[in-house]
Amino acid sequence: MGENLISPSFQEICKGVNTKSKSCVHDRLKKLMGKGYITLREGGTKNNLLNWV
Repeated sequence: MGENLISPSFQEICKGVNTKSKSCVHDRLKKLMGKGYITLREGGTKNNLLNWV
């Protein structure tokens, strides 16, 4: 994906996977980061923290 795309917020991800648990989403994102699928963007805004690989 391109560099200028805005990543979804935790709330949007929760809605997309049909859960209310932000901690569950956080755990899944950490696993994806560990596998190299996503990275945390340095200095990103609250709603734009992830780079999708």
